[in-house]
Amino acid sequence: MELELRETMKNLKGVTCELVDKLEQDDYDALENLIDKRQKLLNTLENIGCTKEQYSAAVKEFEIIHLQDKLWKMMNQKKSGLRKKINNISQKKVMTKSYNNRHLGGNIFSKKI
Repeated sequence: MELELRETMKNLKGVTCELVDKLEQDDYDALENLIDKRQKLLNTLENIGCTKEQYSAAVKEFEIIHLQDKLWKMMNQKKSGLRKKINNISQKKVMTKSYNNRHLGGNIFSKKI
């Protein structure tokens, strides 16, 4: 049981490190597969019958909390950066559309008096 816990924690650490690396490289296509892998490992950890002490010792040994914090911070930074880019693109699109519509509108000289 403890061997299974250690192996799962080792795999979880590896997948989390891979996620951090992919985020640093802006390789967003690989993230979905890695997140699914990570979720499966977390589900496996739920089903392992171990004590709290064994679990805590494994978390400390493999520095899972530190890696998870690093992953969440990086994900939030990337998410806010992407959100800013999307908002900027959206604003430019609205500005261009309103500028084009203003010039395509009716001409004041063509009105009948």
